Amino acid sequence: MERKAHTDKFTEVEDRYADYTVYDQHYEKIGNVDDLFLDESDQPEYIGVKMGLLGTRTTLIPFQMARVNDAQQTIKVAADKERLKNGPTFDEERRDQARHLLKTAGEAGDRFEALYVLALHTGMRPGELLGLKWGDVDLDEGGLRLNRAHVGRNLTTPKTKRSRRRIDLSAASIAALKAHRRRQLEEQMKKAGLWKNHGLVFPSAVGTPLSHRNVVRSFKALLKRAGLPISTRLYDLRHTCATLLLGSNVHPKYVQELLGHASIALTLDTYSHVLKGMDGGIGGAMDEALG
Repeated sequence: MERKAHTDKFTEVEDRYADYTVYDQHYEKIGNVDDLFLDESDQPEYIGVKMGLLGTRTTLIPFQMARVNDAQQTIKVAADKERLKNGPTFDEERRDQARHLLKTAGEAGDRFEALYVLALHTGMRPGELLGLKWGDVDLDEGGLRLNRAHVGRNLTTPKTKRSRRRIDLSAASIAALKAHRRRQLEEQMKKAGLWKNHGLVFPSAVGTPLSHRNVVRSFKALLKRAGLPISTRLYDLRHTCATLLLGSNVHPKYVQELLGHASIALTLDTYSHVLKGMDGGIGGAMDEALG
């Protein structure tokens, strides 16, 4: 009941500002609320504001700078529109936070460091990570195949062909998995009488399938240790991966295949706000093409 109450309150706070318009200190329209970043008490710390057509730029603004008018559904911020345009973007903020998260996990010797590395570098879903087996991974070739996911208490075969996919691993992912494998073998030797070998890359402390809830609990502890928004979900690492790739001009088709989306339309619809060139500019494009 406590977990559901927390979720309901979180959704209520998010929904409250969903249709609000944001203005600067000169009452010039900046854009609309894109996202809220909440602290542990479910109070907004930052608001993400869409700036430009289709929200191609999202700027983070500290909520203490905001004055909310519920009657008019407006938010006025103590900042200048032009200055905000030159401020840090959501993509830049995500990149810095992702780096800090991994740095904190590494320094703390976090048991799930490799899981977070893979989530950020491959965009794998939490269930896919928990269902991954060492037999699916080829560290010499630098790739893995997704053949199953951990759903509820069961290991299941992905429902769609797109979900059953091969992923090329980054150098950082390979290094993290090699270090993780060494630690796991040491752990297995120490618990020889207790270890239940299921061949999982990310098992429990005794080798059995790992509960999603336990991973989330560890992830929240890491966020707190790193001083990052506690409202961040484990699934958000997948979104961060896609956002950073698309923001780096990686073709949406490759991102679709990496994420296992059923169609490229889903990828484009989900991440249109970070795709460069989707903010109009048609006239300028034709001048350049035919000029």
